[in-house]
Amino acid sequence: MRLWKNEDARVPLALIGVLFVLISAGTSLKLSQMDARMASSMATDTDINAADTALLYARADLARIVNYAGMAALKQMGETPVIDPDPDSQYNTSGMPDTAEFNRNWAKGMMTHTMN
Repeated sequence: MRLWKNEDARVPLALIGVLFVLISAGTSLKLSQMDARMASSMATDTDINAADTALLYARADLARIVNYAGMAALKQMGETPVIDPDPDSQYNTSGMPDTAEFNRNWAKGMMTHTMN
């Protein structure tokens, strides 16, 4: 009864410890349930045949190739930016000195070269 009638605004450390243990047990239980649900949802599609698997791998490889080619093109464009494009360049398709369009076409050209 002394604990409930104490008005010192102090909480015994044992009470805080018990509270932490209960919170950590509840959190651990919830995380374990979420992990089990996630694992069961990932294991439902087990009837994938070889052609579908090969197509998925090919799509993933192509996406990775395009990503790396784009990063290499952006790196090159950052190192050597074009401010005044050449009107006779193969990347200047409109014939007008449009820097944004030139840079887009130049990036596409570098990506194509890298992917080839």
